[in-house]
Amino acid sequence: MESLVKRRFLSELRQIDWSFNGASHNGAFAAIHWYPARFIPEIPGTLLGYFSNEGETVLDPFCGSGTTLTEAMRLRRRSIGIDFNPVATMIARARSDTSPGEELALEFGRLKTEIDRLSAETLLCTRGPMVAPETVLALDSDVELPSDELRAWYAAGTLRDLDTISRALRLWNPDDSFRLLASVCFSSVLRRLSSQDAHWGYVCDNVKPKRLVEKDAIAAFYERLHTFLLLRNRFLGLCFLGWIRKKHNRPIVITGDANAVLSTMGGETVDLVVTSPPYLNVTDYINSQRLSFLWLAEYDKEGIRPKEIGARYKRFRKDSLSEYVQMMRQCVRELVRLLKSGRMLVLVLGQSKSHPDYIDQLTDICEAEGLKLIDRLGRTISLQRTLAPSLRDEEILLYRKAK
Repeated sequence: MESLVKRRFLSELRQIDWSFNGASHNGAFAAIHWYPARFIPEIPGTLLGYFSNEGETVLDPFCGSGTTLTEAMRLRRRSIGIDFNPVATMIARARSDTSPGEELALEFGRLKTEIDRLSAETLLCTRGPMVAPETVLALDSDVELPSDELRAWYAAGTLRDLDTISRALRLWNPDDSFRLLASVCFSSVLRRLSSQDAHWGYVCDNVKPKRLVEKDAIAAFYERLHTFLLLRNRFLGLCFLGWIRKKHNRPIVITGDANAVLSTMGGETVDLVVTSPPYLNVTDYINSQRLSFLWLAEYDKEGIRPKEIGARYKRFRKDSLSEYVQMMRQCVRELVRLLKSGRMLVLVLGQSKSHPDYIDQLTDICEAEGLKLIDRLGRTISLQRTLAPSLRDEEILLYRKAK
């Protein structure tokens, strides 16, 4: 990495349009499941190309839905992703899965058969054989759902079909790749199929719809799963399949607190860190996936939400900044320990309206832990990705660990 100290290298970085407006080499695949503040692929892809070599290990301790990991796959790097949100790591695992497409297509056909069977059973049990299926719009109040709160978000027929899909998916082993991919597709359509058609923030803030509207859940789910399988096959075609399908080269995705996980890892084992820590007081990463948590009963939202750092709902708390800074100080210390000498740590950060100086505080932390600032680059966020009207810009901080 001698080029890091050359002026020509720094000049190249500064000439890049980091906003990447209108450019995307696998954006549709990256966007298969909505997630707030998601990396556009070109950011980690460009950084990995500059700061790592094939076969090296890239770490993203706040991996979200896994864009850094899929870019590492495409560029033949090993990668480790950590995130506190189990919905995020579910998406990351699905996007980095390398199961043969032909096998998944066969499982898709089997799933359709199971959904048809369960739909017929549901109609028969709830209304009997003399009632035409199209007249059955109510899901009986005594039908067991993962959460009764779901009745406030979905019209009865939509809820019935979503419940049928959910029950069909549970026929697969929890560790099965097809169940993982299909569960992500199921999760990805939940917000669109709810009767709350306003901005995602309404769901995040638990604003229930005033009127329930029927939507074709099964068709929407089939379309999303079909699209995902096509996009992943196209994406895997960009990868070195023989290399990435070797077990020791596949991305490792870990659900848990970043600092707790990092503390268990050996020092000087990582060649590059690329990450975007939670934006301070800008969004609620857990609550943004509210409907997925309601359907996926194995994930305890209320158990993990209080431990979420940087969440928007904490923005009026006096200790929100100090809590965030303390966590990031420990995280940077662990990352420096894990990073090999002379290698790079890159932070992508969005400014906070309530604490406009917090990025400067993070730079102070990085320098106090022995990192040298190589450059500080700005980028404009696309309107489609803006989390809040006040957040239109991000900074990319490039640090190097001393040799």
